[in-house]
Amino acid sequence: MICATDFARLRGVFPAQTFRYTIVERGGGKTLSLRAEVADDGTLCFQPRPVVSGGQADSDPARIVTFEVRNGTGAGPLVIQSYDLGSRGMRVAGLTRPEG
Repeated sequence: MICATDFARLRGVFPAQTFRYTIVERGGGKTLSLRAEVADDGTLCFQPRPVVSGGQADSDPARIVTFEVRNGTGAGPLVIQSYDLGSRGMRVAGLTRPEG
């Protein structure tokens, strides 16, 4: 499970009904839509799916998976970069917020 805090939701920057989360996972030649679990305190969590197979080293670029998290407000996405470690889960390597 990967979780983050949406500070715009936490601080009430927009009305709660404004927030509509979409999460897209990309890696291993696949693109998947994931469901967000959202709490009133701004926490949102999602369950990544394993998309990379093979015996590559943990740091092999073929294991790179990104998650684009959008909150529906028009702000740019939160992009989470990670490595898919198969049955050992995901290792988050970075976060970016490109200009939206």
